[in-house]
Amino acid sequence: MSLQAHLDTLQHVARDKPFFQTQRKSRFTPNSLQKWFKSLYDKAGIIGASSHSGRRTFITRLIEQGADIKAVSRLAGHANIVTTAIYVEDNPDRLKRIANLAIF
Repeated sequence: MSLQAHLDTLQHVARDKPFFQTQRKSRFTPNSLQKWFKSLYDKAGIIGASSHSGRRTFITRLIEQGADIKAVSRLAGHANIVTTAIYVEDNPDRLKRIANLAIF
C-alpha cells in the first residue's frame, strides 16, 4: 500500500488510533518498528541505515529545499527548533550554495 493510499484510509480512522497499525489494529512496539525498517532497508540494499535514518533524511531534505525550520520543527513534532537543527545533516553542496549567497 502506498503512503498516499494509507493516508486516504486514515481519514476514516479516529484520531486516537495509531498512524501505523499492526495486523491486529494495535500500536507497533519500538522494537517491532526497528525490525520492520531494518528489513525494508535490507531488501532495498541500503547498508547502515536505521529506523531513524528516514526521519533524519526527511528533515534534511525539507531544509535543503528551503522549508522554514520552524515549520519543519512542527512537522517533526519537536518542541524546540534546536532539536530540529540537530537532525539536519551537513551536506557539502548545500554549504557551498549557502556560501554563494554571500557573494555580491
